Amino acid sequence: NIFSTLDTEEKCYWLGFIAADGCLFEYNNGSVGLTIGLNKQDEEHLKKFQYYIEDKRPLYKRETTNSVSLTIKQRELYDLLYSYELRPKKSLTLSFPNFLITEEQKRWWIRGYIDGDGSLSISYNKDRNNYPVLMVGVVGTEDVLNHIKYYMNTEAKLYKKKNQQSFSITLQGNHKVYKFINWVYNDAKI
Repeated sequence: NIFSTLDTEEKCYWLGFIAADGCLFEYNNGSVGLTIGLNKQDEEHLKKFQYYIEDKRPLYKRETTNSVSLTIKQRELYDLLYSYELRPKKSLTLSFPNFLITEEQKRWWIRGYIDGDGSLSISYNKDRNNYPVLMVGVVGTEDVLNHIKYYMNTEAKLYKKKNQQSFSITLQGNHKVYKFINWVYNDAKI
């Protein structure tokens, strides 16, 4: 019941992260729950989530895919996450959450989502003596990305990923990226 209220940064952050990298499942045998699978290099982040929810089970590690995952089979958790508009196979249907009321809640949720389905990168402009150019990229549904774009305060366009139903957005330019990243991560507890 840790997510029964959204009164802290951590709760909103982890809901955003679950929205990006989590998977609600519902099997024919009635088993329901949550799985979060990450690349092995992100194992410590998954352990932070475990610590937060006070889960002590070992992570499942798969060497062939260089991945680590956590599966929690629990009806109460499933129902609670479902009430927060998370669904099985949400990758193509996820909407920006209506239950987030304050701007702080939205910022915390966006941070969790970006930590799951976003990237920060740097490229070098050869025409300007290899001047470094920062970029933030995020993938997701059109609705989620349009809301994130609003907070990016930019006219950046959404692009439909080739041969897929998902979208992406890229914010470029050192000043714009710095301003957005500062807004997202300023005073972050996670």
